[in-house]
Amino acid sequence: MINAALLAIVCFLPVRTSVRRGVRVMSKRYFHELPPPTEIRFHRTRTADGALLCALIISYAVALDVHQGVLPTIAYIIFMSTVVAQGFIDLFTHYLPRLYSWLTTLVCGGLVTLHALVEWNFERLIEAAVSMVALTLVMMVLGVVSRGGIGGGDVYLAPLLGLMLGFSSFGAVMRGTFAGFFLGALFAIVLLLKGYGTKHRFAFGPFLIVGAIWALTS
Repeated sequence: MINAALLAIVCFLPVRTSVRRGVRVMSKRYFHELPPPTEIRFHRTRTADGALLCALIISYAVALDVHQGVLPTIAYIIFMSTVVAQGFIDLFTHYLPRLYSWLTTLVCGGLVTLHALVEWNFERLIEAAVSMVALTLVMMVLGVVSRGGIGGGDVYLAPLLGLMLGFSSFGAVMRGTFAGFFLGALFAIVLLLKGYGTKHRFAFGPFLIVGAIWALTS
């Protein structure tokens, strides 16, 4: 945990900059559709910074505990940095920056592929590739069936989640996906009980991300 805390302190400013830039870009693009927290610039408060730092410490602790080699550890750290930033951006704006997902999938995919070549063991890499394709297809189908309930950002996040969870194990993919949808469903039920309509929008990305991080711990 100490190493994770030190790493979080080192990476905090770059990740926070990514969050603020992402919120600013999404704000310009979707200004009229954004929820109140963005309008009052909640993402720039000390509370948000503290929550971001805590999220980084927890996620880095998970990344450092995976123990799958130097290159995969670096990949998991990059993965955690990106998904935590995306989770906060989605929380504030209800939009996930697709560029973050694309670039991180390419970088992490390259690192785990290089690791497989160095170790000359492609079993986990194949599992990661299969998981990436499978989870992406599932999210695409759900995006069509839900008629926008699953947004495009969630679909573009799926390859990254499938890749990194699949590189850990097929079980991690199942646990992470189930946990993400379970938490999202619970939150939707709470909204319904509070009187919000079925068409009320909420950020689904953070639930997928929390589910993925939890899956890597077990």
